Amino acid sequence: MNVNELMIGNLVKSGNGIYKIAAMSVNGIEALELTGSDAVKGFIDASGVIIEPIPVTEEWQKKISNVQLYSFDHNDGSEPVYSFWFNSKIIFNVQYIHQLQNLIFVLRGEVLEINQQ
Repeated sequence: MNVNELMIGNLVKSGNGIYKIAAMSVNGIEALELTGSDAVKGFIDASGVIIEPIPVTEEWQKKISNVQLYSFDHNDGSEPVYSFWFNSKIIFNVQYIHQLQNLIFVLRGEVLEINQQ
């Protein structure tokens, strides 16, 4: 995953945790861990910790309230691609939660609502 794909507010995973990006610098990424009952502020060192994208899945789709996605499975063992329609005309394909978050922000000017419960 390239750090230049990320924006503040994006969700990513590292190890067993889900993190929300709070700040970024050349030294690393500051993030809030969202996996527990309370958000814990932690620092993800960009040089020593692997940051992974969160794939869009049916489970994650249930957590998203203001976007409807359509799934396309390629049947080749790769992760499915989800499509988002904008103004009933344009299709954008996404595989990861941070891509969808960025797309919604750019197209609608709003933050994607994701229920963490």
